[in-house]
Formats: sequence, structure tokens, C-alpha cells
Amino acid sequence: MPATLCLPNRSLTSGKTPAVLVVDQDGKKSAFDRGLVEQLVSQGQAVLAIDYRGTGETDGTVPTIGYGPGTPEYNLSNYALLLCRPLMGMRVHDIRCALDFLAQRKEIDANRLSIAGRGRGALAALLAAMFDDRIKAVVAEELLSSWIFAEEFVDIGLSTLIPQILTVGDIQHLAACIAPR
Repeated sequence: MPATLCLPNRSLTSGKTPAVLVVDQDGKKSAFDRGLVEQLVSQGQAVLAIDYRGTGETDGTVPTIGYGPGTPEYNLSNYALLLCRPLMGMRVHDIRCALDFLAQRKEIDANRLSIAGRGRGALAALLAAMFDDRIKAVVAEELLSSWIFAEEFVDIGLSTLIPQILTVGDIQHLAACIAPR
């Protein structure tokens, strides 16, 4: 998966460096453009910004049907379901592989790994943290607040529709599973 690793100036750190995995729904370029990566690195954090499946450099690898802005990831989500693997699950797998990469680096403190996600990336980050206790802190920006909608939902991305997820719980229940991280 396309990724960029940014390490802080060694004068900002002593010993091994804590690291943040950045997962933006629009890909790593968006995280750089918003200034997030630079801010974290300037604070002494190593940052791995990734393009998980279907974002950034991997966007457009599946033909799309122009259903409009209200249906992002329509074909990508459908193709994933044809494989009997929801897209969000594959993205969680991508995140855990990125954590493996970070944890194996000699300059990274594998006991101080965090994740920052935005939009659909925030949901993927939350789910990854549920399955991977190496993630010590989670920041979720623009996270879907609930799968229960009073009106028609628009622009949430079909990857957020996970089969039978409400039999386990809604967003607040999933977030509680990783508290106090």
C-alpha cells in the first residue's frame, strides 16, 4: 500500500520515537495538505500516512459508475462484497499491516503507537483499535456518529455499511470497547 513515513528531527526525541498512523478517507495527500503530518512530526512524533484500499494513489483502481456525490465507493464496495469481504474489513487489515511495519522499525517505540483517522478512515481506525491493542490512542475526526438515520443518508460512503454491524452495536458501543484509549 502506498505510504509515507516521516521521522522527527533526532534533536526532538531521545531514544525510540512514538508513532502515529494517519488514515484519511481521502488518502495521505489530504493529511499532508491539511498540515496534520507536519504538526505531528514537529511535536516529535514519527508519522506513517497511508493510502489504504481505495484511497489516494489506490483510488480509481476499480471502474466507477457515476451515481453522484452521494454514493462514494459504490463499485469498490460492491466488488468487495463479491469477494465476501466487506471493504471496511479489508481496510482494517491494511491498517494492521501498516502497524506491523511501524512496530518492526528500530527507531519506533512499538509501545507508543497511536492512530488518527478522518471520515471513513476514522471508522477504520476505531475498528482496527478494537482488534489491535498495540494502538494506545485513537483520534477520530469526522467519525460517523450512528448507523441509525432519521432521514436518507448521503455521502457516508458505502464502505461504512457493514453487514450485521448493528447486531453488535452502534458507533458509541464500538468506541466504548476501546475506552479509555
